[in-house]
Order: sequence, then C-alpha cells, then structure tokens
Amino acid sequence: MDPTNLQGHGQQQKLRQNSAPRRYDGQNGNPLYDPANGGHYGASASIAAQGHAPDPQVFTGQWANVNQGLTGQYRDILNTYWQQQVTKLETDEHDYKLHQLPLARIKKVMKADPEVKMISAEAPILFAKGCDIFITELTMRAWIHAEENKRRTLQRSDIASALAKSDMFDFLIDIVPREEASSHKRSGGQSSAAQASANAQAQPGAVQQQTGMHPPPHPMAPPDYGMAQHIQEPDYRAQQQGMFAPAVQNDPGAYGQPTQQMFDPSIYGGYQMPQQQMYSVGGQRAPDPTGAGDPSHTYGAHDPGARIIPKSGRPASFAEAFAGLDEPSMTCLPRQSRSGSTLRLQFLHSSCPKHLPLSTLHRNSPHTLTSGKMVKAVVAGASGGIGQPLSLLLKASPLIDELALYDVVNTPGVATDLSHISSPAKTTGYLPKDDGMKKAFTGADIVVIPAGIPRKPGMTRDDLFKINAGIVRDLIQGVAENAPDAFILVISNPVNSTVPIAAEVLKRAGKFNPKKLFGVTTLDVVRAQTFVADIIGEKNPQNLAIPVVGGHSGETIVPLFTQAQPSVNIPADKLDALVNRVQFGGDEVVKAKDGAGSATLSMAFAGFRFAEKILQAVKGQSGIIEPTFVYLPGVEGGDAIAKVTGTEFFAAPVELGPDGAKRIIDVVSKANDYEKKLLEVAYKGLKTNIDKGVEFVVNPPPK
Repeated sequence: MDPTNLQGHGQQQKLRQNSAPRRYDGQNGNPLYDPANGGHYGASASIAAQGHAPDPQVFTGQWANVNQGLTGQYRDILNTYWQQQVTKLETDEHDYKLHQLPLARIKKVMKADPEVKMISAEAPILFAKGCDIFITELTMRAWIHAEENKRRTLQRSDIASALAKSDMFDFLIDIVPREEASSHKRSGGQSSAAQASANAQAQPGAVQQQTGMHPPPHPMAPPDYGMAQHIQEPDYRAQQQGMFAPAVQNDPGAYGQPTQQMFDPSIYGGYQMPQQQMYSVGGQRAPDPTGAGDPSHTYGAHDPGARIIPKSGRPASFAEAFAGLDEPSMTCLPRQSRSGSTLRLQFLHSSCPKHLPLSTLHRNSPHTLTSGKMVKAVVAGASGGIGQPLSLLLKASPLIDELALYDVVNTPGVATDLSHISSPAKTTGYLPKDDGMKKAFTGADIVVIPAGIPRKPGMTRDDLFKINAGIVRDLIQGVAENAPDAFILVISNPVNSTVPIAAEVLKRAGKFNPKKLFGVTTLDVVRAQTFVADIIGEKNPQNLAIPVVGGHSGETIVPLFTQAQPSVNIPADKLDALVNRVQFGGDEVVKAKDGAGSATLSMAFAGFRFAEKILQAVKGQSGIIEPTFVYLPGVEGGDAIAKVTGTEFFAAPVELGPDGAKRIIDVVSKANDYEKKLLEVAYKGLKTNIDKGVEFVVNPPPK
C-alpha cells in the first residue's frame, strides 16, 4: 500500500496518538480534501483532478463494489471519496454525534414499538452513519450519472451499491429481537403479526421474524446464515462495542430457513449455480441408434406451440418444455410494503415483477440429494489457474462432503483458504511428498484433472504436449491404483489426446471403465449458448440447448445450431463467424489477456458444471444429458456413431446415470450439409489427435 497515495497503517497508528484530527491539507503527498469545493462529491472531484488514484486494496469486503458500473474519471472520483470515508471511519475522525439528522426523534420512534426491549445508546448513531453513507452514495452517483449520461435517474445497481455499504451499520439487530413477531404500530400488518405470534406460542423455541421485515421463508430454500437467524438470549446483550452490533448465538434449528436477500444477487453478476440440464430425455426421448427409443425420429424437432409455462409464469427452459421434468416449485418472494428498514427491499423490487422466483436466488432440487452416500471429490492440479476457481465452486457445492486438493505446489495453502468457507465439504490439501497422491485419491468418487502447464515462450506445441501428457499419464496411474472406481473428468489439454492417454493407462492397469472416463468439453457448449444468446437477444443463455460435437480444439469443435432447442435462426452472414468464434473462443481470451493467461475462469465454470451433472446423476437424478468426449465402443449407442465418424473417441450428448455414461445420443446423422462439411474436417483432426495420445503410451518418448 503506497503511503504517498493514502494513509498507511503506520501513519494511522501515529495519527491515533495525536489529539488533533488529521487535516487534508495537501502536505506530505496527501491530496487536498476541501469540502468548500461543493460538499463531498465536490471535494472528491477536486481530489481526482489532482491525479490522486487510491489503492484498490483499501476497498475490501462491503467496500469492494464502490465503483461498480463506473469507468474513467467518474470511477476515480468515487474511489477517491470512499478512500477518504474508509480512512475517517478507521480513525474515528468524524463525530457522528454532531450529525444533522434528528437523532432524538429517531430514538423516540424506535421506542414507539412495544416489542423493543432495549436500545443501545449507540444505535441512533449507527443509524445516522448508515443513513449518511446511503444518502451520500446515492447523491454521488446521481451527480456522476448526470455528468456522464446527461440524465438524473438512479439505477438498481446504484441503490444496491449504497445498500451494500449502509447495511454494515444495520442497527436493527441491536434494538429489535427479530425472532419475535411484532404488530408494528406504523404498519398495517397487525393481523399477520398476531398470527405469527400465535404460531410461535404453539411451537415453543421456534425462530420467529418480525412481520414485514423479511420475505416469508420457504422450505426448499438454502440455509440462512444471515442476520435473520439471530435469536434472543436470556441475557440479551445491550452493550455495543465499536461500530458493529454484538454477536448473538445462532439456534441450530434455525438453519434451513431461506437466505434473506437484500437485493437481486444477479446485480454483481454472481453465479447462481442453476440445476438446469441441457438436453432432456424425459417425456420426449432422444433417438437411440436403433430408433427404438424414438421411432418418429423427432429429436431436435421444435414445435413453437409446445412451449410450457411453469408455475412461476416464466417461459419454460428447453429441458422443462421438452422433457416434462418435474421441476421444483418456483416459490416467490412478495414485494414488501412496509416502511422503515424494509424500504431497501421496496427500492430494489419496485422495478421488478410482483414476485421474484426462488430460482433467482438459488435452486436446490431435493431430488438431487436422494442418495445418502457421502461423496469425495478430488481436484488434481488444484493450485493452477483453473484448479483454484474450480476448487472454490466444488467447495460451495452441497453435493460434496469431502474435497481433496492435489498439486505439486501450494495445495495446503489453497485448502486452508477454502476450508474457511461455511459449506459442508471438508477440505484437505496434499503435495507429492509423504504419499500425498495416494492420500488424496484414496476413496475418491470423482477425480477432476485440470493439471498441466501453460505454453511458455520458445516452447513448441510438441514440447507442451509431452509435458502435459506425462502429467496426465502419471495422475491417471494414481487414480488406477488408489481410486479405480472413481469417475474421471479430464480437463487437461489437449483433451482430444489426453483422454485417449487416460484410457490406455487404465487399460494397461486393468481398471478401464469407459462409462466413467470423460473429456470435459462443456466450455464449447457454454460458449455456443452465450454467443447465440447475444445474437438472438436471449437474456438467459442457459435456456438454450445447443449440441456441440467432435472434439475440444479448433476445427474439431462442431456446433450443430440446426438442432438447438428451442430452434434458433442464425443469419447466414453471421454463421461462419459464429462457428469460428465457438471453435477458437480460447484465442479470444488469450488475446484479451495480452498473452498473460488463457480461459481459466470460464473453464473452471464449465468443469464444475459437468462435475455437478455427474454428481446429480450419482445422487439419483434422472434425465441428465451433457455433451462430453467419451470412448464410443464402451457406451450404448457409441458403435453406430463410431461407424459414421471413423473414430473411437468423440464428443456427443451423453445421458448420465448412477454408473456413468448411460447412452450416447446420435445427433451427427441429422446434421445438415453445412454441418457435415465441418464434421468431415473434424474427423480428420480427431483421428490425428487420438493416435498421438495412444502412441504416447504405447511408445513413450525418451525422458
């Protein structure tokens, strides 16, 4: 942290020793902070004009999104302002007791609620802090929008950013026992409050919530570790230390209640882990090679009138519309109508539909957890650019009970970091020493392999292949010896060659099960979904099902847009460019990263998505189909495709079951003339790649 740009830790300690408050006088490299320039944002503008750029490291936690949605000089202005706010809060320089808000009136209003047992002396001060930050943030953003866009409106993201800061001063936890239902005098919710109170008396010890302050719970929602779960203790603590409310004991029985969302989690683009499959097999089944499963050969035929509107009222996804799957009910969260603290919900939901489906927050299908079997997952190559975000996603999954990380470096640190996350999976990290591979792999149910090294300057593709092929070979040997029954997901490139390498190693060890060996090609599907959605204007790419077949590199990747569900109309002048973008999307990422990296995050997402599908199938969920690179002769329906393609390995939609690959769906035979030309090119490239992988094991290169 550069002491010339902001006050360092040493300076702050020295500052606390001085009785006089710090002044922003422009001396010692500090920017001049002069409120005379027009209030907070005027002062910030003057600071930004001096070229002061705050260190982004100062913004952590709730402050991390201070510049969300802003760029250029306006981003700098807002950054600068909040850097000053953080500094003032840390040094207690600002006396909020002199705040202009009517604190006495605030306290009087608080006491008006008969259910409030006690009020901390600092509660009004904290409320004033929160109000000041909330109002100032909105004022800043309104000014910035007016300057940048010539408009004077605030967007939902602006309000959410302000809430994210002000919510850290949530005084309600200190003054209102939220577990007690209340007939608030300032609202019309008395009848519901009385009912809640009656229910509470009938169920001693039950966790209750103040009516109107939070959305109603739903039994299928994820556990809530938030503030709505606080309960009253016999000696409820009224003394508050510092800025934040005291900790309270959580009721173990309270977990399982829904997370109380302050705003739409999609605002910051967070991943919601939908339980949505890509290709349906229930109801209308896809054809098998004999045609027995689909005598009319209607797979891929789209009936515009066949779309289904589920309980939530939103258009059905492909899987719902064509499979007739029993999706969990979409429980909705009604908008709040009460005043006071619930204003934050009303602000953010006012521009939304009347009800928000539960899927907006989290989808947790109970039928995916029917099996009581404990699941151990292993990430081999967990410290790399793909391995770390992949491990994070797996750690957050409720389908995993134990997560073992293995790599040649850094895994103990990565595992320790992940172990602090409040999710069920127990996390351990292993290095090669002390039989680390054996310890990591033993008892594994699923092994995901993103291991490998990136291409370095002066390194040929053959050099890179030899190194990564050797890494995969050794890891697969470890799986064969210590986890022979595990599902194996190979991410390490080139997948067209590394999967055949894995198959040969397993064959030689007598442990080859073609139904449990997969090459992860999901990223190609994800890209096809995303790019097509951009063209046709589909807001949610995962509502599209697009089969991508062949291999996992360049021209071996063949998207079959004619079999997309629902059907899509790609303009002829955009088709070639779209196909090329799906095939060479990785180059787009490398170029955007200036050669300093590749598609690590999107690949981690794709790897997790496929692993999640495998685990859902293991847990008993049926009707899961995902494209993946498999050994054709070992899976039902594969022989017919092998005759057409002339290859033993091929990526195609595969139905997954508890034992792995259940059957392959033939989409190749339905390709149109344009797609058949692409497939012919793919077949040639695949044969070369596959032979190269097999040769590496049969005749290994000299070390």
